[in-house]
Amino acid sequence: MVQPLNFIWAEVPFFRILIWMGVGWLMPTITLHPNGWWLTGILLLPAATLLLLMRIRGHYRYRWLTGLSTGVCLSALVWLNHCIQFSAYRARLPPEFTYDWCLLKVDGLADTSRQKVRLLCRWIVAHPADTSIPYGSILRLESDTSWRAPPPGALIVVHPAQTRRIQNLRNPHAFGSEGNAQNKGLVGRIKAGPQQISVVGRSNEFNLKHQAILLSDRVCQIIYDYLPSREAALSCAILLGQRQGMDEELEQAFAGSGLIHLMAVSGMHVGIFYMMCSWLLLTVLKVPRKSATLGILLLLWAYALLTGLSPSVVRASGMFSLAAAGKLWNRQTSSYNLMSAAAFLQIWFDSRLPAQPGFLLSYAAVLGILFMHPRLFSLCYTRHKWLDKAWELTSLSLSAQWITLPLVLYFFHSFPIYFLPANLLVVPLSGPALIGSLLLCALNFIPPLAQLFAYPLSWLLMGINQLTLWVSALPFAQSTGWYWTLGDGLLAAVFMLLVVLGWLIYHPLARKGAVAVLVIWYCLNLTNRLTQFVGGDFRIY
Repeated sequence: MVQPLNFIWAEVPFFRILIWMGVGWLMPTITLHPNGWWLTGILLLPAATLLLLMRIRGHYRYRWLTGLSTGVCLSALVWLNHCIQFSAYRARLPPEFTYDWCLLKVDGLADTSRQKVRLLCRWIVAHPADTSIPYGSILRLESDTSWRAPPPGALIVVHPAQTRRIQNLRNPHAFGSEGNAQNKGLVGRIKAGPQQISVVGRSNEFNLKHQAILLSDRVCQIIYDYLPSREAALSCAILLGQRQGMDEELEQAFAGSGLIHLMAVSGMHVGIFYMMCSWLLLTVLKVPRKSATLGILLLLWAYALLTGLSPSVVRASGMFSLAAAGKLWNRQTSSYNLMSAAAFLQIWFDSRLPAQPGFLLSYAAVLGILFMHPRLFSLCYTRHKWLDKAWELTSLSLSAQWITLPLVLYFFHSFPIYFLPANLLVVPLSGPALIGSLLLCALNFIPPLAQLFAYPLSWLLMGINQLTLWVSALPFAQSTGWYWTLGDGLLAAVFMLLVVLGWLIYHPLARKGAVAVLVIWYCLNLTNRLTQFVGGDFRIY
C-alpha cells in the first residue's frame, strides 16, 4: 500500500523555491560561462509565458505551467548570479604578484592546525595600486606558528606581500582543497613570515560578527582557566564550535568515528539549549507562556551570538524562532517550510553558502530526520522505556546518516563504519557536557564554586574523549578511497531518495527507479574505467 507523504506541496512554498534554486546552483557545473543567446532564451521564454498567462482569462487552469515558468526563471537567475559572482574578477587576478606592501583587515580567528597559522583577512589597499583585487575581497594569510595572530577587526600591514590566485581544480568542491576555499569566497592567499607582518591599529567600523567572535574567544579563555587543555578544547568545540585548540589526533578520532557533528554547533545543540531555557522559564520560574516564548527567543539568539553566528546555528535558531512565533500566534507551521524559509533567508544574505559542505550537510541531515525518522521509528515498538529511547536515537542517527551519505563520500572521501555504536555511546553524554560547559561559564563569577564544578565536568569530557579514541582505534573503523565525481554524487543522492520512497513509503515505481539508477550508475563507471584502461589515461585528484 502506498503511504502518503507527511506534507502537502501547496503548504511548503519555500521548499519548492529551494528546489528550483538548487537546479540553478547545479547548472554552473555544466558550464560556468554559458552562451549569452541561449541563457537569454532561458530567461525570456518562461517570462513571456508568465506574461501571456496573466492576460488569459481563467489562467488558474494553467497553474502548473505558471509554477513551471516561475521555477525556470528563478533557476536561470540563480545560475546567472552564480556565474557573475564567481568569475567576475578572478579572471583579472594575476596568478602571482608581489606588492611593496598591502593593508589587510582581520576577518576571523586564527587556525593554528597543520603546523602553521592561517588567518582570513579582507583586502583594503596595496602599493603599487592595483584593481585586480577588489576592495573587501577575502584572502588567506599564512605564517609560521611563532606568529601570534591579532583579533578580528585588527589592521595589519604585510611588506612585502606576494599574492597567489586560487586555482581551479578538477573537483572544486573537495573538502580542504583550494576549490572549496574558492567556493567560500576566498580569492587568493598570502604567505609571509612573522617579520613581514605588522599590526598598525584597529578598525573603527562596528561589525556584529567580529564582536560575536571576540565574545566566543573570551568564553573559551574562561573554560581553559578551569579545565585541562584537551578537555577544555572539547568543551569549546561542543559549546561554541571552536576547534582551534583541538589536537590533530583527537580531531581525526572524532572524524573517523562519525562524531564530528558534535564539534559543529547545530540543531542538536540549539535544541538542548532550547529545552533547557523552556524548562527554566516555564517550569521553574512559572513565567506566562507568551513572555516565556519571547524570553526563550532572546536567549536563543544570544547563544547564536555566543557561538559566532555560524551558518548551522543561524539555521537552527531561525527554525526554532519561526516555530515559536507560529505557536505564539496560533498558526499551524510545516517543519519543511520552516527549514526552507531559514535556508532561503541565509542564502539571501550570503549566496555562497550552498557551495559550502557544512551548509549542505546541515540541511540534508535535518531533511533526513524530518522525512525518515518518524517512519523508521514506527517500524519497531517496545514497551521498555530505555530500549525505546535507544531505538529512537538509532533511527535518528540512521535517518541523518542515510541522507548525508552521498555528501560525506563526495566531500570527505571516507565513511565511518562504527558511526552507529559511537553515536549511541557518546551522543547521550554530549547533552550533559553542553549544559555543564554553560554552567561553568555562569559560575565564573564565583571562582571557588567554578573550580569545584570543573572536576566532574573534566571527568565527563575525558570519558567522551576516551570513548571516541577507542572507537576510532577499532579495526576497519573507517572506509577510505571514495573519490567520487559530481555525477557519482548526484546519482547516489537520487538512488538514496528512491530507496527511501520505495521501502518506507512502499511506492513500487520508486523501487524500480532505484534499480534503474543503480544499473545506469554501474554502466557509466564501467564505461569510464574501460575508456581509461584502453586510452592509458591516468588521473590524480
